[in-house]
Amino acid sequence: MTTIRLNDILQQNSDYSVAGTKFYDSVKSDISESKKVVVDMENVTSLPSIFLNVSFGKIIDEYGTDAVKNLFTFVKITKVQAERLQNYILKYQH
Repeated sequence: MTTIRLNDILQQNSDYSVAGTKFYDSVKSDISESKKVVVDMENVTSLPSIFLNVSFGKIIDEYGTDAVKNLFTFVKITKVQAERLQNYILKYQH
């Protein structure tokens, strides 16, 4: 199991497409091996579409929505963040 502090990635990369790629790169081996990934959302202030497209969008393209639903656990997540992610995943499927 891997724990990713999402705020650290977002703070280190002001270009959200780069941040999304870094996030994807840091979890892809775990996903390909069906290992759980814990995403710590503490201090994350926003989830821009460009970040979501190159991170979770790419994961969905390559591994399907079930990988996101079954392998990712989010901690310290707000209701607004949870709704944003849920809506993104639902809309991405269609």
